Amino acid sequence: DLRLDIPGHGGFAATVITGRDGKSPVVVENNTVWPIPRAIKGKAKPLAYSDSVVGVIRGDGTNANYGAFSLSGSTGAVTVTHSKATKQGTGCCAAPVRK
Repeated sequence: DLRLDIPGHGGFAATVITGRDGKSPVVVENNTVWPIPRAIKGKAKPLAYSDSVVGVIRGDGTNANYGAFSLSGSTGAVTVTHSKATKQGTGCCAAPVRK
């Protein structure tokens, strides 16, 4: 399981989707939606985020992508890394669905 917390704004948890062998994650390379060169696919569990620019985002069971990324803007800067980094990537993010 993966988890991302952005203090004061929210976050989400996700479960990595494993491939046919039951142990290796499903990987997408050269994703056109997220700026993550190599994304491990997952399914987000409860997702909640809010700020004055984006507004409120809530969802469950949405798409998740696990990989290195950095965000910056008027709400501050966030760089996420994972303590168990491997060649498969570090950090995580989700593709939320507005509800």
